[in-house]
Amino acid sequence: MEGLIAQALSPYEREVVLCYLQGMSCREIAEACGTHLKSIANALRRVKCKLR
Repeated sequence: MEGLIAQALSPYEREVVLCYLQGMSCREIAEACGTHLKSIANALRRVKCKLR
């Protein structure tokens, strides 16, 4: 099952969701990745859609 999830997500989406699961806020993830808050929110939305 874990392998299927990893295959479904892009490397960026995996990085974002791993940070999120570790308890980081979207703002913290954005700062750590050097990207915009909206990019993190979009990545999490894509992950949720892909894993349905």
